[in-house]
Amino acid sequence: MSLHYLFLFQGFGQVLVKNTNNGMKLSVNDKDFFINGINWDYFPIGTNYNYSLWNQSDDLIKRALDKEMSMLKNMGALKVSRTGFRT
Repeated sequence: MSLHYLFLFQGFGQVLVKNTNNGMKLSVNDKDFFINGINWDYFPIGTNYNYSLWNQSDDLIKRALDKEMSMLKNMGALKVSRTGFRT
């Protein structure tokens, strides 16, 4: 059994999400559409999950983001998520 969700976005045409036996599939204007995504966080070598980029100086944060985000852009990432184990 397949379930279809149809979305119409101005400028994008027909966007369809299909739930098939092989999983979910996204198509735009009847062509398969793959979303390159990554779950991202920043841990310098020698640190662990207790490290927080956001507690560092603005200069270090900017340098880290410039470097990391340019690599994600070069890989063609369309979606970046961030999760963490902060308490």
